[in-house]
Amino acid sequence: MKISFAPLVLVAALAGFGEAYTCTARSLYCGEQLLQLDTIKYFPRIMAELNRASNRTYFKGNHISDTLFYCRPDSKGKVPEGKIQFFKHCKRGCWQVANVHNHTCG
Repeated sequence: MKISFAPLVLVAALAGFGEAYTCTARSLYCGEQLLQLDTIKYFPRIMAELNRASNRTYFKGNHISDTLFYCRPDSKGKVPEGKIQFFKHCKRGCWQVANVHNHTCG
């Protein structure tokens, strides 16, 4: 029985092409917008960042939607695996700026 490693090499070579980049590097996003992009990817990251920033473990819905998160790029300028970082909680709400990727506090 002869085993061919060519298919495995091809899969390994193409694996990087399957990475999802859902937020734009160096942009600010409201938590609600990140959840609209990909709830499964961003919800645990949002909760972890809110916890890290405030040392709390319970958050109301507006804590998520009214918080700005920075979309952190890697050394290549891309944002693999939805890496985000807490930026600021918006006391008067979080809004998307017209025709711009960035969101801002109201």
